[in-house]
Amino acid sequence: MKKSHLNYIMHIPKTAGMSLQYLARRQHKAIGALELIYTLEKQQKGFENRPELHTVMGHFRYGIHRFSNRPAYYFTYLRNPIDHVISHYQYTKDFPEKFEFLPKESQSIIDFAKGPYGNNLQSRFVSGITRHDTDLNIILTEAKKNLKTFTCIGLTEEFDLSLLMFGKLLGWKNVFYTRMNAGKARQKHPKPSEAEIAELKQLLKYDIELYQLGVEIFEKQKKENSELLNKLPQFQKMNGYFQKLNPSYIRFKKLLGMVK
Repeated sequence: MKKSHLNYIMHIPKTAGMSLQYLARRQHKAIGALELIYTLEKQQKGFENRPELHTVMGHFRYGIHRFSNRPAYYFTYLRNPIDHVISHYQYTKDFPEKFEFLPKESQSIIDFAKGPYGNNLQSRFVSGITRHDTDLNIILTEAKKNLKTFTCIGLTEEFDLSLLMFGKLLGWKNVFYTRMNAGKARQKHPKPSEAEIAELKQLLKYDIELYQLGVEIFEKQKKENSELLNKLPQFQKMNGYFQKLNPSYIRFKKLLGMVK
């Protein structure tokens, strides 16, 4: 009998993954169908390879499929590396308590891009290599090799079309969503200077190269899903209504005690 596969949604921080997690929770209502892995302990401990498990999602690096002998289908979103590190840096300003390895004193975006949370993070996730001192050329080589095996690659800059592709392959129904984790710090901190942007491009050159490969793969996916391109305008229109109505609906459910 053919083994059923497992879907792995790699949520690289600050690539719009919280909106995707909201959807994943909504799609997997059966008990045990969804496993969320968002702590270091869970990354190391892994998950139970239970028959009802359908999707594993979280802040894990490539290789989490080692906890199961079922075929692995990987999904992830990539983001323009400059935008990505700026967003992640600003997020640390909003929630410093979530980043135990950040220095207590305030740091610049350049320092952040050199540190454990900002230094070519997308390449590190996709490579599966956990040692921070590993040569970045090795990390990029592994990341590019792994990325080519992914079932679907989304781009944060093309979130809606990427979502339709994910939904098609994952068998998700009704993929309307609301934006999550919009971030408070972006209004409080100035944009990096031209000199800082130039330095970031050099520091993040490995992520930039991986992202370019991701864009190439994404463009191939678009050609293979021309019918979704035709559906995109209507989806975006309807999702606009959903984003306006859903907060009121959730508040109404809370008043009735249907959700916490």
